[in-house]
Amino acid sequence: MCNINIFLKNNNNSFSTGEIQAITGSSFTGNPDSEGAFFGKRTVKSLYKIDFTKYSEEIEKSKMIVTHQRLATHGDISEENCHPFKINNCYSLVHNGIISFAGNTDQSDSLLLADLLGLELKNKPMAKSIKAVISQHYGSYSVAIFNKNSQELLYFKNSSTQISAYRHFDGSFFLTTSNFNNLIIRNKIKKECLIDNNTLFRFSLNKGIWRLNRVDELTFKNYNYNTNSYKKPYRNDYFRNREELDFDEEEFNREVDFSLKNKKKKDKQLSLVKSKLGPGCFN
Repeated sequence: MCNINIFLKNNNNSFSTGEIQAITGSSFTGNPDSEGAFFGKRTVKSLYKIDFTKYSEEIEKSKMIVTHQRLATHGDISEENCHPFKINNCYSLVHNGIISFAGNTDQSDSLLLADLLGLELKNKPMAKSIKAVISQHYGSYSVAIFNKNSQELLYFKNSSTQISAYRHFDGSFFLTTSNFNNLIIRNKIKKECLIDNNTLFRFSLNKGIWRLNRVDELTFKNYNYNTNSYKKPYRNDYFRNREELDFDEEEFNREVDFSLKNKKKKDKQLSLVKSKLGPGCFN
């Protein structure tokens, strides 16, 4: 999957440009299909590693830096499929995960997610728009939605993905989907914050200090193994270039078979780990 790194700064010294370059460089090594970032009022996208030192002055003044390193699953390797994706004039998102039966050989499934949220936002607030989309589209979600005009970031995930959130000694936050990136700034970490599954969180800047609040509980669509519900071709009605996707029922049945076998295997492995470590290690 892709990688997300988010830096929420209380002051200009919370995270240096060099630290951001090192952390994103580590992420890009395993996710080399493109990189995108948002800081200040600027969005940068590249098929190669971004040199953040070129933007050091803007980054130092920015309170929120959102970066994404892509590992392509749907859609070709192009700047069009590079995160962040625009939802509307205020919001953009980065997504780590896969949305089933979305995307094609040209366009990313994450682009569909941005388009779906944009449509819902025409008559709903953001929290209700998120609920509407994830209740209808099965997938693995680790999503950061940021407001480009205000210092606010929304984040949610389900059990298919993981993220770590760390609190800086000065109250800043660092979020990463890589378990190794915290090592680069381990001397600055005060504590790790718990980011629960199926919960919408809001990070907001209040009087110069970032605050973390729970906004709402979320319900994600469950996987439906009944192929009858997928007999009609799936249409990407929300894509900017609308195309009908071919549907191969035999291929779908093979994928379902494989998924069930994998689930049984993972359940067996998890049961073994739990028996060794004890219930206290798992919430």
